[in-house]
Amino acid sequence: MIRRSFIKKRICIVGQFVLDEISPFKGDKIEGIGGLYYSLITLSLLMNDNGWLYPFSKVGEDFYPRLIRILRRYNNIKQKGLIKVSQPHNRVFLKYYSLDERNEYSINVLPPFRYKEFDFTDGIDFLYINFISGREMRFQTLQKIRRNLSCPIYIDFHSLSLGFRKNGLRYIRPFPNWREWIKCGDIIQMNEREGILLFGKNFYSKKDYLIFAREVLSNGPKVLLLTFGEKGSILFYTYSTRVKSVSIPPFFYGDSKEVTGCGDAYAGGFITEYFRFNDPVKSAIFASKVAGYKASLFGSDKLDSIANFKG
Repeated sequence: MIRRSFIKKRICIVGQFVLDEISPFKGDKIEGIGGLYYSLITLSLLMNDNGWLYPFSKVGEDFYPRLIRILRRYNNIKQKGLIKVSQPHNRVFLKYYSLDERNEYSINVLPPFRYKEFDFTDGIDFLYINFISGREMRFQTLQKIRRNLSCPIYIDFHSLSLGFRKNGLRYIRPFPNWREWIKCGDIIQMNEREGILLFGKNFYSKKDYLIFAREVLSNGPKVLLLTFGEKGSILFYTYSTRVKSVSIPPFFYGDSKEVTGCGDAYAGGFITEYFRFNDPVKSAIFASKVAGYKASLFGSDKLDSIANFKG
């Protein structure tokens, strides 16, 4: 079991648990819990006794009892932010046509949180918002959170970039007011596809990446994490008045078997190490290692093995 030597932190985590049905690029179909589950369990196991975790999520009435039973296994996860909703739980169907690329279908998407439904009365040292469905909250709610919280806010852009077709198929859509959303965050994570959407064109050179990063960071965030799946990631961060960039290599732990949840595990690794060192470079390297380890697992069933991960 990993032991971390930092003061116990209170981390609120906002997102959507989902019931996944995954058809991987190679291998048999997988069914399990996904979405927020990946980052929550990764954080729980890596931080162990050094942090309290407060997930905030709407949960369908058919899944609520099962989720409560599962989360009781983790002593550092508080459940008061889980709200039972009188409708079926969100189901996601993922069909991969390469190791990293997929079609995604989402049904029974749950309603967004209103500001008054968030209970921050225990105090909060860090807020992590993972837009799993993209409908976790409206922009006005995010703005109000930003105004009323002084702690760092980490935003994974994720499905904010995706719309819904009538059959539940997620698709890339224009997102013209993205700058307003990222103004509410201190640390921003997105993958290359999401970055291209916001940049408005493909990245053809290192200069393009830097131009985009400068625009993101000029809107208020201090850190941008741009991920590339099995090709690693690039960290951009503000140092004095300059924007610095560091290429973070990928890490592999045997064969990459199935990549669902790797970005969520990446965030969990980054946050864990960021509390320990307050160093974005060390944190991004550790995040890449955790994501690489997750890629060696099928689905979320073996996620508890991260407890023994040494990095």
